[in-house]
Amino acid sequence: MGRSGSRLLLHAGGSWTSGSRGGEPNFSGPIRWTTSSSAWADWSLGNPSGGLRWDQVRVSVWIPNTMAGAWVRETVTATQGSVKRQYTFDVPQPELEGPHVLGVFSAGTPTQRTGSIWVHMTYLRPYTGPAVDGTCVNWTTCTAMAAAQVEFQWS
Repeated sequence: MGRSGSRLLLHAGGSWTSGSRGGEPNFSGPIRWTTSSSAWADWSLGNPSGGLRWDQVRVSVWIPNTMAGAWVRETVTATQGSVKRQYTFDVPQPELEGPHVLGVFSAGTPTQRTGSIWVHMTYLRPYTGPAVDGTCVNWTTCTAMAAAQVEFQWS
């Protein structure tokens, strides 16, 4: 995996609050957070050219160390020519702070890009697991969903 592209939040819906710290790199980049169950966030591979191994694009989501306190659904949509595939992951944000690899997906062939990849994040429910900390309500329930960067890597 030689080439990569980090993407800041591309599109967001619902009510979000901006934060200057918590994202990549090393929890110093910008984040957004929300307690709205109707909020969502999207990232896209964009339009990079060149490179190889479009059939093996690794997708990682950066989970902030501030205000990341909910179960979220991360849906990856990958197209390869006219074929569209979706993959869904339910993620406990407090347990996975930092870079979190969702998997390897295809946006083409080993030598040519023929499609794209998107990541869509939505709020599922508050978090009440073992990683509850001082950013959570009464040290028992985390209610905020945080969004930062997504990284797409190919050769």
